Parts: sequence; structure tokens; C-alpha cells
Amino acid sequence: MAISALNPTRIDLQNIAVGGLGTEAILDRHLEILSNGLPIAVQNTVENIKPESVISNLFGYASVINTNNTCGPASMASVMDYYGFGWNDVPIDSADGHYKNDPYVQRVMQWSGAPDVLFGFLGTSPMRIVDTVNKLGLKAVWYGKSGFPNTLSHIKNEIDNGRPVFVLLDWGQINQGHFILDWQVAFAHDNAGIVCKISSGRNHWRKYDYATFDKLMHNNIPNCDQTFITVNK
Repeated sequence: MAISALNPTRIDLQNIAVGGLGTEAILDRHLEILSNGLPIAVQNTVENIKPESVISNLFGYASVINTNNTCGPASMASVMDYYGFGWNDVPIDSADGHYKNDPYVQRVMQWSGAPDVLFGFLGTSPMRIVDTVNKLGLKAVWYGKSGFPNTLSHIKNEIDNGRPVFVLLDWGQINQGHFILDWQVAFAHDNAGIVCKISSGRNHWRKYDYATFDKLMHNNIPNCDQTFITVNK
């Protein structure tokens, strides 16, 4: 089927969506929450975070099974679903009222051409996300190297106004390496930190204290350091 025939349409699933910090908000067991660079116990209940500002109806999609380079498309799927874009022929999961994970994320991949870096082997570029969002008729803006205080203030302001934010985090900053990059979607914050949807599982989320979030935002890649992408109607 031609790409032009795959254009998504606005399909309002919000009235039947669970989303947000619901009972399915299970933390990824493979990464530990870090506090000032030191591991602390992984939290796994909703009560462990009390965000001051939260986009409660953002649902998180997971990377396609048996892949390690589809965090970008999964993050795009989360944002596209939030803004009501989808395909009538993609099945709905009766358990939560959202699209079934792999069919939806794979359709996003086909429509967007992501992942695209080094033939997709190295994941999804910021410009591919920007181009995909703009193709929907929304407005995406890519920010980088804006300085952490401004970065944090901007991300929190977007969340306060109900707009989820793509963030590019580098786990190599914690694991004493570089370029272990992961696209996530920031959707909540409080005095202690930022909360992001992560693609390790369906509707998984992770909370970062601000010092750790700052560290993960730095990847030392030219033009991509401290990358985040805002989306507006």
C-alpha cells in the first residue's frame, strides 16, 4: 500500500482511554531510578509520585517486540494517540481502549519512515520526529543546547499547558559510556523531578530527580545535546 494511502485521521479515543498514572503504570525493572547518580529502590506504585502537574490522559506505547531501535516510533505513537490521530483499521485493545501496541507503532513506523538514522539501525533522528508531527498539521519545534535551567523551565511549562514533550536521554551518561540514547515523553513534574513515559512496556513510566534528568539530557552529540521537541496545535 502506498504511503499516501496511510495518512492517519483524527480518531477520538480520549473518552475511553485510561492513560496517565493509572493502574497500568508499571515501572521498567531493567533501569533503576537514580538519585544524584546513586541507585535507589525502584518504585512500582502510583502513590510513589504525586505530580504537581500531569497530563493524565497521555497513554504510553512500547517499542515493537524484539526490537531495540523503536523508542522513537513508540514515543511518536504516544503523542499521536494523545492528539487523536490513528487509523480505522488498526485494532483496539479492549483492556485499555487504546490501539494494540505493535500494529499501531508499526503503522507509525511505516507512515513516518522511522527509525531513520543509519538505515534505522541507530534509531530515530529529531528531524524525523519534527517532520512527522508537522505532517499531521501540528507544529513541532526542536530545541537543543538551550542551557538546563531554560530547558527545564520550558519543558515544565509545556506540561503545565497540557502538551507532552519529546526528550532525548543518554543512559551512557550514567553507565560511563556515551550514546545509549532513548526517546521518552515527558508528561508530569513535581518538586522532586520529571516523569516520562518510556517505551520498555505498555504505559510504563519513570520518574527522574532533576539532577539525574539534567545529566541524562547531555549526550555531547553536536546539535543534539539537551534535545527536546515541543508539539502544539
